Amino acid sequence: MPTGTIKFFDKSRGFGFIKTDVDSEPDIYVNIDDVEGPNLTEGERVEFGTKKTPKGPQATNVKQISVSALNRLMFIERTSGEKALQERLSQDQ
Repeated sequence: MPTGTIKFFDKSRGFGFIKTDVDSEPDIYVNIDDVEGPNLTEGERVEFGTKKTPKGPQATNVKQISVSALNRLMFIERTSGEKALQERLSQDQ
């Protein structure tokens, strides 16, 4: 599931945008109806699905990432990157 950071969220208007963790991707529109749990705040980390709409990508099933879940994701990403590097180095030898 993609992850990102809430860039903007207007509770009264019921929408906002997520800045994805992939710099080359555009910001993702999020509607309050697609948010699971309490309201979102700017700077908060989330995971989400996406769907295509005529106006561009829209986030679905937006969930806040707890600190422990974020640490777990970072550990998995780091260790998988280390494994890939080790494999690449062993192939070069």
